[in-house]
Amino acid sequence: MNATRTIVALHDADKKGFPSLPLGKLAAMHKSKGHQVESFGALFHADLVYSSKAFSFTPEDPALPEQTIKGGSGYSMASALPDEVEHMMPDYKFLGIDYSLGFSTRGCSRACDFCMVPEKEGKIRPHAEIGEFLHPDHNKVVLMDNNILASEHGLHQLALLSKLGIKVDVNRGLDARLIDATMARLLARLTFDPCIRLACDHKSQMLHIKRAVKLIRQETGKVGKFRCYVLIQDDIEDALMRIEHLMKLNVDPFAQPFRHWDGAPPSDLQRHLARWANTPARKSEPFAQYLAKAHKSKPPVKPMDGQLELGV
Repeated sequence: MNATRTIVALHDADKKGFPSLPLGKLAAMHKSKGHQVESFGALFHADLVYSSKAFSFTPEDPALPEQTIKGGSGYSMASALPDEVEHMMPDYKFLGIDYSLGFSTRGCSRACDFCMVPEKEGKIRPHAEIGEFLHPDHNKVVLMDNNILASEHGLHQLALLSKLGIKVDVNRGLDARLIDATMARLLARLTFDPCIRLACDHKSQMLHIKRAVKLIRQETGKVGKFRCYVLIQDDIEDALMRIEHLMKLNVDPFAQPFRHWDGAPPSDLQRHLARWANTPARKSEPFAQYLAKAHKSKPPVKPMDGQLELGV
């Protein structure tokens, strides 16, 4: 007589449309033990329920049972997978993706005041070899490293991916401040899919972005597709300046309104600037005009010396 299989339910609290790497690893671990693994549903029985949450402002799911095992930064900054689970290849079938996903490094060499990585992960350090999470059937890998160019180990993994001909997406962006001619040659040998991602979170990074894009374009001989993260904090002038700078470089901005760790939402002005920057509207009308249409009234900002300042 066969024993009843243990049923494990995995719950993605954030539901942001991006696969949950911790849940993929938990799925792999439990399947290796012969357990039945399912996505969480309130209408069926499960012997074990896990919930993963990355963001503190994600609301609690009232359907989760009291004994749910909860993990992720959204629940606790001290949360971490057991080491043997952390270094398992994710169950890509459970995640429903046809590319590989993981970290080659953890931590960061920077100490940006808006980022939780320094507090949670500390200084940058090697984490895994690419082979640990690169599935043999996949021809693309998404690297979630926070600052891969700041690590010799990370650079070695990128060089290996170049030799293997694996497509790469460094989805948290490359630090343009670290891209010199030598680094540009390495990056030019990689096949980025869908684009090369950079970050411009402060106006001090604008010249670094310009130099990095120029160097990479010289090495590849192509204009290429670049996308640059733009953090929008309270200084709307600063963010708008960075967005316009990127547009002149033929680099697509991807604006992200800053949301405080305590859950305080972005302002309406931050949201409007992000919507304008992330749509074709930025190519057809200035932000002040877009904002006026959005409010159907006089915009709460006024032109001044070719820039914008907040109205009072």
